[in-house]
This record gives sequence, C-alpha cells and structure tokens, in this order.
Amino acid sequence: MTEAFANLARTAAEARGCGSLPVVVLPHPMEGRPREEIERIARERLDEIVSALLAPADPGAEPRSS
Repeated sequence: MTEAFANLARTAAEARGCGSLPVVVLPHPMEGRPREEIERIARERLDEIVSALLAPADPGAEPRSS
C-alpha cells in the first residue's frame, strides 16, 4: 500500500483482529511514476515484501469468517 492509505489499512486490520499484520508502505503516489522508477522501488523493497508475505500468522489472533 502507499503512505496515503497506511493508517486506514492498519486501523482496518486491527478492527479485524489482525493488528500485527505485516505491511509494506510504499511512496505515494505510485500512479504516474515511470516504469523504471516503480521497478527500482520494487527491487529496493523486495526483501521487505518477501518477509511480509512469509511472516507467521499472529498466534494470538482468532480466525474470523468473512
């Protein structure tokens, strides 16, 4: 997500019992950036993105149905 939506996403995650959900916050806006710049940002943040995707689930969180 981008910086503009980070607080909203964290608030929504907390409300759903996922307050420790790992997120990667990217610069805002991404729209309109040249492809090369987006690719550079992705390369620079790749380790952080992979870590967030592979992070274990919060053991204290209860499963919720949608």
